[in-house]
Amino acid sequence: MLRLVTGPFHPTLESQLVHDLRVLKSGNPQAAVALVVPSDQLCRSLKRLLVVKQGLALLNVHILSFHQLALQLQRERLTTVGAAGAVRQIELVTDTFFERLLQHLGQRNVPQTGALRLPQLPSGAWPALWASLRDLKDATVDSGLALRAVEEGQFPPEDGEKLKGLFTLYAALRNGSAALGVGSPDDLAALVTDFVPASPFLRSLSGLWYYGSYDLTQTQLTLLESLSVSLPVTVYFPLSERPAYGFARQFLERHLYPIAGGADERAGAASGDAAPASPEVHVSVEVRNAAGIDDELTLVCKQILSLVETNGFAFDEIGVVGRTLVPYQASLKRTFDQHRIPFLSSATAPLLQEPSVKTLLHLARLKGSGLHRPAMLDVITSPWNRRLTADRGGVEPRPDLWRSAVLALGITRGEEEWRRLAQLGRLESWSSDADDPVTEELESLAIDGVQLRLLWGCLSPLIEDVKRLPEQGGYSAMTDAFCSLAETHLTVPLGVSTAIDEMSQWDDASDVNEALSGVFAELRALDRLDVNVTWDEWADTFAEMLARATRPLAPPSHHGVQVLDAMAARGLGFRALFLIGMNEKLFPRYIHEDGFLRDRHRLVLSETLGYKIDQKLQGYGEEALLFELLRASAGERLYLSYQRADAAGRPLAPSGYLDAVGVAPHSSVPESLFALPRRWPDRVDLPLFMPHLQTREELSVSTVLQGRDVAALLEAIGRDGLLFSHGLGAQGVIESGHPALSAYDGILEHAGAHWQTVTERGLSPTALETYARCPFQYFSGQVLKLESVRPVPSMELTPPAMGQLCHDALRRCYLALIQQGWPATALSVSAITAEVNRAVLQASEAYARTHSTGYALTWELAQESVRRLIEATIMLDREAALASGFLPAEFELDANGMLPDGSGGQEIPLRGRWDRLDRHPGSGAVRVIDYKYRANDRVEAKDRNLLQAALRAQRLQPALYAVMTAAGSSGDQQGPQPEQVEFLYLLPHAAPAVERVSFAASAWQGPSGPMLSRTMQVLFDGIRAAQYFIVPDAHCTHCDFSTACRRAHQPSWWRAYRSSQARTLRDVRSQKVARD
Repeated sequence: MLRLVTGPFHPTLESQLVHDLRVLKSGNPQAAVALVVPSDQLCRSLKRLLVVKQGLALLNVHILSFHQLALQLQRERLTTVGAAGAVRQIELVTDTFFERLLQHLGQRNVPQTGALRLPQLPSGAWPALWASLRDLKDATVDSGLALRAVEEGQFPPEDGEKLKGLFTLYAALRNGSAALGVGSPDDLAALVTDFVPASPFLRSLSGLWYYGSYDLTQTQLTLLESLSVSLPVTVYFPLSERPAYGFARQFLERHLYPIAGGADERAGAASGDAAPASPEVHVSVEVRNAAGIDDELTLVCKQILSLVETNGFAFDEIGVVGRTLVPYQASLKRTFDQHRIPFLSSATAPLLQEPSVKTLLHLARLKGSGLHRPAMLDVITSPWNRRLTADRGGVEPRPDLWRSAVLALGITRGEEEWRRLAQLGRLESWSSDADDPVTEELESLAIDGVQLRLLWGCLSPLIEDVKRLPEQGGYSAMTDAFCSLAETHLTVPLGVSTAIDEMSQWDDASDVNEALSGVFAELRALDRLDVNVTWDEWADTFAEMLARATRPLAPPSHHGVQVLDAMAARGLGFRALFLIGMNEKLFPRYIHEDGFLRDRHRLVLSETLGYKIDQKLQGYGEEALLFELLRASAGERLYLSYQRADAAGRPLAPSGYLDAVGVAPHSSVPESLFALPRRWPDRVDLPLFMPHLQTREELSVSTVLQGRDVAALLEAIGRDGLLFSHGLGAQGVIESGHPALSAYDGILEHAGAHWQTVTERGLSPTALETYARCPFQYFSGQVLKLESVRPVPSMELTPPAMGQLCHDALRRCYLALIQQGWPATALSVSAITAEVNRAVLQASEAYARTHSTGYALTWELAQESVRRLIEATIMLDREAALASGFLPAEFELDANGMLPDGSGGQEIPLRGRWDRLDRHPGSGAVRVIDYKYRANDRVEAKDRNLLQAALRAQRLQPALYAVMTAAGSSGDQQGPQPEQVEFLYLLPHAAPAVERVSFAASAWQGPSGPMLSRTMQVLFDGIRAAQYFIVPDAHCTHCDFSTACRRAHQPSWWRAYRSSQARTLRDVRSQKVARD
């Protein structure tokens, strides 16, 4: 027997439910009754209503969801029927399993499915195809009957072939899932329907009450009909005369009236035993809008605090509901926590937002990616790396240094490249000095050998274990292999479970570990497909499951404001309700037709064949019903909130549902809504932003804007008040219009430490050129020692790398040729070519041991380019040696020298490194050769006129090398100063391939000598005085420190440009060579 009770949820159905339970318990306090509800939130709400508000005992009152009722019947079925013999069982699986089953069927060429083009379906289409077949499955459509309807022309003829394929694939899916013994919760409900008359649990009940459902699937309807035959069943059905209830009314009249005999009972109707009708309550309705999600949630939180502190509301009497909470995931918890508002929520956060889960995914992808550098670094430097937490004998691992070493080595992927670290790890230290001309353009690096060995100690076992992972296998075996790998190298608890139906729904797990357990259980369930997959396929499946997995945003056991989506809030009541996201395409949501089963096909299945399958666009009717149910759930106050614009300022349209309550926003009626201003000064005078309602952050901002000292407040909330006060003062100076440069513009007060360091060690030409180009660039690189934290990897050799190869190959080749008497002795072309090839090969091998060589083709092309340059340089040098008498003598020499300091009255030490030293055998005179690789084959004007470039501090190496001498083993000066410095420009694609430009050391004694001295004095004085101001120019576009520079800040640029210090540097840049 089925009894229908209809009426609005609040307070009619609630009152009728309480009344019926009192009547039942008054006759027999131990009478058993089961309440079946559609959501966990409604289950908790009913318990609170019955126990806390109504004072009723829940003895023998079972409040279950549909799935919990089916599980209860299944347990009894296995106990009762299973004892008599074999009984059919199914394992519950998730949507991912059915999608993989569909893909498996698509590979088997199911007959009549050619029109669906299953082999060509993109990966994103399989979930959509499964959704279409799931609708057919939930409606228990008979595939044979549907195919006959296609043959008889019930469906549009142009869709016949696709529908045949769809219905045939549906039949194959049903048969496949039955053969595999798997199913969905609806399959479980269908399985236990026949067991209803024999259930001891159901026989013990005095009644079974369905509460709060306005729609059921065909399987649930069949179960309800079976239940109504075996015991008294009451359905408390939400219904009203309002047009918005049309969706529910259609379901009632078409599906429930036939079961109940066509009669329903109005809840609260006048009768002797009916629940008393409640008086109509006036609900205050207000409309709010804000710009962006953060402002919308802030406005909601302010109003909640006002209700609690001013109007006596309790937190758990307030609800915040959105059609979906997905847009609010990132801001919800942060905003509520800032306002110190306790809340419980149905919202979830993506599992992949957890760093530990991302580390697991990187670990899973190592094998397929060929040990790709980003994934490897994320795993070995992760705080969950087990070896990072192990005892290292007092040595603290430095993952930051590990990253620097790997990036500097240019490691990209592959075991061979990673094994470079094994060789470096044997050294006590490994360093590359930026002042070395061989690598003058390469970044500096110094890594202690202990750290390199620690790095290799972490990498080596990981590489070996990844290599041992199976190439292919079943899902369960692959999952076990990965779990073993993860447990060996990571401390992330996996909490592996073996079956999905043994635990609660995994996507509602209470924490990350339980959600991970669900993912691994789901992977193991795929083993029923009995297919072998490659490791890449397994990793892709794992990544897809992690992308779908979620974790609760807030524990459901908390008390506080209920933040729910609209489906979870059905049937709940609130004293005050905030409806957020009242924008078009959010509420109502945007609905489109099914791509595989169009609404015209669904109409035939529903109206002609009689199946309960809804048209997709009928979902707008459910949207209207949801809004009406939520509107009616507000007991005293209803706040409707929408975004007038997003955070970027793009305008958004309000929902048309605002018309339903007569509060649609109209610009001509300002008082019809409240608009939250975007600017903070416009908010501070609003009632909702009074000091007692402000968060700590807002109160701090308000105090600062009022010009009051905020240091004490910041200290009280655990912040650094002194640091903030200092920063605020600095900001005031930086933004001021005062023309003089200050400490915040790079004019430092305490400069002694750096000047002492450079005068002890010596200044290099490259460092002085950097200061002349931009003092702030010098400050960042030489004083602060800043480095680029995100170097851009390249699979081709960079110009600095090509320069390094040329330097090393030239050194090796010249040493070999000199031993054979060259250049005094002429060697054959073949002998020179052989030496060149040998030198390039040796240099390439040495480079490849510590650097990435990139693509094989570009690496070969680079070596060929180096060979051409070396041959051209040798030919040019032989001609020059025969003409001048200077012969190559030494290579890669440290050099040092001194320059007088006109301001300090002392001499400034200089240091450098000569690429090559040529010596005249007769006079003993020397000259210095410096190689310059130019990838663009262009020698600029300043590179040809080295004297003028030196006067302008653009090329200081020739001028400063001319006053240096070769350093001895102890670092002391020895030997004569060079009489000439030559630059050899290596041009890989030009003709000629090598150009020679000279700088005569005698320029220091000529007319330009005083100008050279003045240039150097300007640079010395600037560094000594610690003047590190900015000099914006074309170099800013490729400066490594541009992100830290304030060149785009107008006051800073104006002060720097107008300063006398910058004017002095500009004067240096405009100097010209003095004429005799």
